[in-house]
Amino acid sequence: MLWVDFLPIFLFLVKNSLWRNNLQIFSFLTASFLTQIISLLLVYRGYENILLIKFYSVFSSLIIFYFFYSRLKLRKGYLLVNILLLCLIGFYSFRKSFEIHFILINSLILVNSLFSLIYSLKQNIIFSLIDNSFIYSLLFYYSASIVIVYILPIINEDSRQIWIVHNLIEMISKLIIAYSIWKLPSKSVS
Repeated sequence: MLWVDFLPIFLFLVKNSLWRNNLQIFSFLTASFLTQIISLLLVYRGYENILLIKFYSVFSSLIIFYFFYSRLKLRKGYLLVNILLLCLIGFYSFRKSFEIHFILINSLILVNSLFSLIYSLKQNIIFSLIDNSFIYSLLFYYSASIVIVYILPIINEDSRQIWIVHNLIEMISKLIIAYSIWKLPSKSVS
């Protein structure tokens, strides 16, 4: 999983200044990669990683909301409403089960991703290749993750197979972004 998480970051860095023009996506990918490493270290040391993952989900959501806000040139109310919803979800689900937190946050991001696509079509906003790939990656990952969490109570919750499927879905979503970065031409540094 770590190599797939690092691949789009590596491609951003190889493409010189490309990451500067896509700072929100680069930040999202870097936060995901660092969370994977820290989470793995915590598990190997015998600690739980749920708290880290909850904080990561809130932090990455903020990056995603800012991405939509900046790319769609939305009013500040959009950002404020989503931050407020994120805070409410965070406070509500902080002491609840991980599944409730996961479903609520993922649903909020999924709704925002769908909103961004619909809004961009109505306003004739053309996204770049990497922006489109990022949005489709979000739609794929968050919708599939919600389905997985709904399946979790049906099977044994301690089953590793569900997390293997989750990691496979996350890998595909990161490969979608990596492919779009790879397809973009390199920009020379002035």
